[in-house]
Amino acid sequence: MPRIFILTSVLLTGAVQADLAPAPSDVSHEASFQALPSWVSELAGKSEFEQVALVNDELNQFSYIRDEQQWGQEDYWATPSEFFLNKGGDCEDFSLTKYLILRAAGVPADRLRLTYVRSLEMNEAHMVLSYLPADSGETYYLDNLRPELATASQRLDLVPFYSFSDDNLWLYDNNGWSQKFSANGRLNKWNDFQARLLSQ
Repeated sequence: MPRIFILTSVLLTGAVQADLAPAPSDVSHEASFQALPSWVSELAGKSEFEQVALVNDELNQFSYIRDEQQWGQEDYWATPSEFFLNKGGDCEDFSLTKYLILRAAGVPADRLRLTYVRSLEMNEAHMVLSYLPADSGETYYLDNLRPELATASQRLDLVPFYSFSDDNLWLYDNNGWSQKFSANGRLNKWNDFQARLLSQ
């Protein structure tokens, strides 16, 4: 069984287990995690573009919280359960949670990429989730800092430099995207994130 399907299964199993516990008085976003299996089932009945738009809209309602403030370290990739229970996270946390939910809803890996970009407005590295529809030459960015979906051609403030999805890696240069490479052994943070998700 591909590793990503094991991960999405773990994600949904964790949500079901959370649903068995009494709901706290402040439920707001915690309730979203508890309801995740039924939400993913609802998403699976919609068109792929609707799935992407709905997940982007829903998760962008969460708060942006820097890792230093939330975890006391410079760079920590939170699992979806941590993201939901802490009611937010930084750009990697938004992108990873969107990615796993969309994969669980059935969006193929070859249409989703976790993409590191340089934000020209912020002058710093930033992560977005890229969506590549099968029937379009456009790439859409799911960005926690912008409420709406936008194409890469509309987001000239973002300059990509690499992206990855499941076990594949792509590099970007002046000539565009390279052919894909194996991500195995190249992305320590991604490997660590998957290991932590499996251990939850």
